[in-house]
Amino acid sequence: MELWYSIAAALVSVLALIASGHVILTKRDPRAAMAWVGLLFLVPLLGAILYYLFGINRIRHRASALNRRYLERPDPEFACTTSDLIEPLQHAPHLNGLAEVTERVSVRPMVMGNAVDYYVDGDHAYPEMLAAINEAEESVTLATYIFGNDRIGQAFALALRRAVQRGVEVRVLIDNAGERYTWPSMVGELERMGVPVARFFPKLPARLIGMNLRNHRKLLVVDGQVGFTGGMNIRVNHMLDAGRRRATRDIHFKLKGPIVRQLQAVFSDDWGFATGEWLDGPTWFPELKAEGKVIARGLRAGPDENLRKLEWVMLAAISMARHNIRIMTPYFCRTDI
Repeated sequence: MELWYSIAAALVSVLALIASGHVILTKRDPRAAMAWVGLLFLVPLLGAILYYLFGINRIRHRASALNRRYLERPDPEFACTTSDLIEPLQHAPHLNGLAEVTERVSVRPMVMGNAVDYYVDGDHAYPEMLAAINEAEESVTLATYIFGNDRIGQAFALALRRAVQRGVEVRVLIDNAGERYTWPSMVGELERMGVPVARFFPKLPARLIGMNLRNHRKLLVVDGQVGFTGGMNIRVNHMLDAGRRRATRDIHFKLKGPIVRQLQAVFSDDWGFATGEWLDGPTWFPELKAEGKVIARGLRAGPDENLRKLEWVMLAAISMARHNIRIMTPYFCRTDI
């Protein structure tokens, strides 16, 4: 019996050592790494179980193993380098450094020839988004954290159903945690309407393992040519009409031009992760043309290894400021405690 106790103790110690090695090699935050290592050695078996469930970023591991077909290389006509920014930034040359930082952080290149419009609140954004879906001829891809079962969610569901009925390829991705903000879930409603829909991290044990790895992206791409992104989910809370007392104010953007390909590529990545189906071909990635004079770059932020890239870019922007800094955010949290 003593021999088995000794063997069990040795195995637990080896397990703690292996897990600690993984922590040291993969955790970029030293505070998080120290906390996990401490837990692994203070409570070896339980610590290893907790680390297996909550400490390993499986999205990163699966994504790194996938064959990335959409590391977007733009047409040479739209390619843009930091040297091309000299004239646009002639009155603020110090911001060239920000472009260089972003170049290092993002795998996606800067592209010229884009047009950008913005909409404040759902009163302005939703009609534009619904009109785009109603005019779709080839494809519609929609990713959202929350898809409310309310009059706005129903309006989008009906527009998506009509698109499917007229032969448009439609894909909808909803986060499994976000769908539970409303009941009954719109996933079942969309399925009954014949709209192809998938959940991000849908089932146990994936739901438990990925409980802290949510997909908060809000993307809508129509015919691979018009894109919408920003802070708004699909729900009535973003409407200020009728003097709603508990409305959520936010901004959404409409994009046209080569940058839309980068939005579509991110959706394809997420959809492929969730379903195993990879979107490819001109239906999803048509040839694009210049639509304006805006230079843009897509920066993917989370929930995998890209999680801190947006943070790095924002810190770089703050460090390069010369005159003023303006911040608008619903969350301003301390992370040192």
